[in-house]
Amino acid sequence: MVLIDDFNHPSKEVSIKTELFNRGKRYINGEQTSYDEVNKYLNELLFESRSQKPSFRSAIKSFVRILMTKDNTQFLKVLDNFSNISEYRAVYN
Repeated sequence: MVLIDDFNHPSKEVSIKTELFNRGKRYINGEQTSYDEVNKYLNELLFESRSQKPSFRSAIKSFVRILMTKDNTQFLKVLDNFSNISEYRAVYN
């Protein structure tokens, strides 16, 4: 996946690559990176957040639909029943 800062006049480009098999390697701009580091990097890049809460995996669910062919209000579940109030506030505030 390639991320750019502006569709009309891109000046910054980031390449994210993930091998899609068990224990597949992950890369940012061609450099091998751990799963956690990729998530931290994306959290900072896309959400301008260096905090661990919400994590990239928690935050991205607010923007990703389960199926584009079905109801437009059907989003991935963001928090589970055991989430605490600080996690809830981090995602929804």
